[in-house]
Amino acid sequence: MAQADGQDELIYSSDLDIVKPDPPSSRVKALAFLLEPGRVKPGVDLSTAETLVRFLDKLLAETVPHGWKKTVPSEDAFKKGWSVLQNYLVDKHESKWEPTTYIELKIKTWFNAAVLNNRLIRGVSQPRHFVTFIVLHNLLDTWFSSAFMEGSMSFDVTLAKSLSIVMMMAIDWRLGDFMLKFTSTRRQMYMTLGDIKLRLDGIGDPKDVTSVVAEVTIRYQKGEELDAHTHTRRVESYKDSRFDLIDFILLFVAHCLRHSLFAAGSSLDEVLAAAAKRLDGQLVFQDPTLPFNAALQSEPNQRLLNLAKPVTPHQAEATLEQMGNLAGYLPRLVAHDIRRGCAKDLAKLDKSLMKTHNSGSARAMGHQDKSMGQHYNWGKDEALVVHKANLHATAIDNALLRSHEPYQAPHKTELADQVSSFIMTKEEDVLRIVDDYLRTHPDLATQGSQRSVHFFLAPRPRPNEDSYLEWQAVRTRIIQRVKWKARQNWEDEVAAIDPVESASKKPKLTNDASRSLPHNKNNSCVVAPPAIKVIREQQCLDTCKEDICKEDIYKEDTCKEDICKADTCKEDIYKADTCKEEPSQ
Repeated sequence: MAQADGQDELIYSSDLDIVKPDPPSSRVKALAFLLEPGRVKPGVDLSTAETLVRFLDKLLAETVPHGWKKTVPSEDAFKKGWSVLQNYLVDKHESKWEPTTYIELKIKTWFNAAVLNNRLIRGVSQPRHFVTFIVLHNLLDTWFSSAFMEGSMSFDVTLAKSLSIVMMMAIDWRLGDFMLKFTSTRRQMYMTLGDIKLRLDGIGDPKDVTSVVAEVTIRYQKGEELDAHTHTRRVESYKDSRFDLIDFILLFVAHCLRHSLFAAGSSLDEVLAAAAKRLDGQLVFQDPTLPFNAALQSEPNQRLLNLAKPVTPHQAEATLEQMGNLAGYLPRLVAHDIRRGCAKDLAKLDKSLMKTHNSGSARAMGHQDKSMGQHYNWGKDEALVVHKANLHATAIDNALLRSHEPYQAPHKTELADQVSSFIMTKEEDVLRIVDDYLRTHPDLATQGSQRSVHFFLAPRPRPNEDSYLEWQAVRTRIIQRVKWKARQNWEDEVAAIDPVESASKKPKLTNDASRSLPHNKNNSCVVAPPAIKVIREQQCLDTCKEDICKEDIYKEDTCKEDICKADTCKEDIYKADTCKEEPSQ
């Protein structure tokens, strides 16, 4: 019943072919792209239970699963598609059609049979990981250390990429709540500079950047994109140099100064002085309509930022994956892992911090709480990220398997050879990818492709040719599969290493922040580029041989193993192999 017999399937297959649709208003977010209105040829009646079952069955047979280590599609995706199809049928038949009990029973039976036959996956197919505050700090430490030691094509890009990740940890919300939404057809939905109000707190030295606080307004929360109501988070600096690399205030101010986004002043001192003269103590932006974080430019200037182009969740996802590769984490990290880590961190906080003004951990995570949060508090909450710096590392923070060596992705030359081998040896898989692309992309003029697999071995067509989109999309899908296979082989090799030997090379994470700046072979501090000086002059932490960094300021011409009397390191950057005579105050 759930799957049509061979003879009936042949009959219905010729009638239920999917034609080229209109451009979908909602992209593949719900993965219902195969069930949207217009996907069925005119004249085909989908109002009966038997026809609907055969339609879903043929659709499932031709669907190529998307996702990491995914062999079959998800049941949840098809159920969302089924709800879209029901709305289409109601609209087509002008409310004369409704899902009867018989139809619902047939569809439910089909879903159960598809799961039992391993044609659909029920539930979560991917393992869930937790990128907590401590884990993210380690990722950012590795990220900036790699940029300092190995170089970066553009430090503007390095800083901007990390800013999106730190923002998610700072406000405990989703990427889609403050980044460009793919479903925004009526208007552009993303956070702008005007949604982040920087002002002097009035507590501490007004000449210090740590006295700046941010009031972050979230206008496009999930499920409330079109509502006039907004949510506000008050984000503070950690005021602790150990956490500079994960401090949203410092990173955001550095980003704005590097691109002259402030209306008054071109240096940190000038900007803070101008804010101190204002009654509200606000750091004013030149153009508040610009996105709060810029995206990369298109080819050929992909190493530069386009300040008018809002960043997308895809760029943040790719950044987090790069950070995980550099840190040697075996699991492939995704942005939602940060949100899971935020929930773990909030669960470890003292319950006394969950006051009325933030309405508990559910409110802090952006879940609805109209009785206390929206109606009385009006969505103005205090971000709890500053309290996470006091948390101690637990087994959850060290649960992610980590290699002592970073993951090296295949080189472009090696990748091209593997793609060519895949195309020549797996012709059937290539044709399935082609068919799936033709169904899900309305840009092509014809439905169906008569090209052989050798077409995708040829050089890339020019952008103005009709075959360019097809060649580019299919090759991209194949490259993605080859990359996944290479990473899987690396994970298997690392997992087979003796755990005792691996543990000796990989220290456990703690909340005692590791180095803020890398060191060269002479054990002297690497001079920070002008970009990072805006954040704060980082201290030289690794010159000491003890586990806890003491102050290494020597008065001789050459550095010796003396320990200064200060309890903490001064904010001093050494520009030579020898130390300065006096510490900076």
